[in-house]
Amino acid sequence: MAFTSLPGVAAPQATPVKRKSYLCTSWPKPEDWPAPEPYAILLCPPDVSPPEAYEFRTVLRAAATWPVDFAAYYTVVTWGCGSNCQVLALIDRRTGRVSFPDLPLALGAAYSKESSLLVVNPPEAISQFYKGKLPPPPERLLFSYFYEWDEANKSMNLICTNEPNR
Repeated sequence: MAFTSLPGVAAPQATPVKRKSYLCTSWPKPEDWPAPEPYAILLCPPDVSPPEAYEFRTVLRAAATWPVDFAAYYTVVTWGCGSNCQVLALIDRRTGRVSFPDLPLALGAAYSKESSLLVVNPPEAISQFYKGKLPPPPERLLFSYFYEWDEANKSMNLICTNEPNR
């Protein structure tokens, strides 16, 4: 089907969409992404009733014995899903709600209780993986990603990455 313009009506011009660049100019620091001020809570066990959580109930229930270790109220749980593949789940210890952010996790994550910054495939882990000799991006498969946990929306927001063209 061909589009034609109406007589006397100018055809609209295509406007290129300018996409935000997520390329890191420097590594974000945990202290720049503070977690909310914690308050005393009773640690709730994970709610494994949703199907995605139920599938991983054994590892999630085992994590219920772990302390809060991310963004003031969360326990981070990771497990392998194949070669250079990991799954990450967050247990909100106030409610037991389990979140599964979709993250490109291969070499672990760095995080702290005092910060809402979560680093996927930390630069140190990538350097160690490549034995200190990072290949150029066309041959390099692993990159670091810096995310902020958005407490209001219960989601991870990409801050930046060292992956080109991202």
